[in-house]
This record gives sequence, C-alpha cells and structure tokens, in this order.
Amino acid sequence: MSAALYESNRTPPIPEPPQGHCLRCGTDIPHNPQASYCASCSRVWKRYENHAFAEKFCHSCGTSHQTSMVRPLCRACYFVEKNGQDPAQF
Repeated sequence: MSAALYESNRTPPIPEPPQGHCLRCGTDIPHNPQASYCASCSRVWKRYENHAFAEKFCHSCGTSHQTSMVRPLCRACYFVEKNGQDPAQF
C-alpha cells in the first residue's frame, strides 16, 4: 500500500476545542463566554451573581483587561469574534 493511498484513507484529526481563560484568575478553561469562570472562581461568583462585577482577564485571549460576565471579551477579541476580522486590518 502506497503512502499516498494510506494518507488519503486516514480520517482528519479532530480539532481541539478553542481555549478560553477564566475572567478572574486567568486559568485556561474551555472557550465559552456564557461560562467564563474556572470551577473555583465560579463558586465565588455564584454567591453574589453580580454580572457587572469588574474582572481582570479577557476570556478569549487571556490578556489583562477589565472585563465582566456581561462583557467577557476585550474590545479586540469582541470585534474579532463578532465580525470575524482583525481590527488591525482597518
């Protein structure tokens, strides 16, 4: 069996789920803006459930930005996720 035939019969790799970051501590978590906290920070957040409470990290890129449960993404990541474009292109 030739290598080319073998390669064409292989199933494509399953892509890894996108990486996200906890808004409060920056820990790596699955990317889901509706669940933007790690397990331990989520327990603390649920005590108060203040959606506008100022947090420290962007859920998408993980850089230090003022975010909240209402706005879990920094401005650049919000623009990219909503429009599929990099704001640096403009």
